[in-house]
Amino acid sequence: MRGIVELVDVDEPAWPELQRMFGASSVPVQVLPGDIDEGRRCLLQMQVSARSVLGALALGTGGVLVDNGWLRVFGGGSASASEGGSRVWRRSTASPRSSIRVGIRRQVSSSATTSSEGSSR
Repeated sequence: MRGIVELVDVDEPAWPELQRMFGASSVPVQVLPGDIDEGRRCLLQMQVSARSVLGALALGTGGVLVDNGWLRVFGGGSASASEGGSRVWRRSTASPRSSIRVGIRRQVSSSATTSSEGSSR
């Protein structure tokens, strides 16, 4: 298991690139403040480094609201309610657009289909 120093102190962290992407977005992007201790705890649990997008989001944010909350990405933990982080998150999730279902279709290669069809004969 990797330690927190190895997960945080990386060459080429993903956070600067994410900030550039957020700034260049054609839709509004709001980065919610994160709790650094919660972010570090998330990195340790997931065993991903700050070099990855997932690690950068967990370490650097409490979450990200894209297009006025149409898409919400959880970060490492939002700021306390007294700082407004939790209130912003709850307010953004009250929208009727908050339910998005994502389906993953499993694709079967044609050779697998052919072999299973051939074995049933």
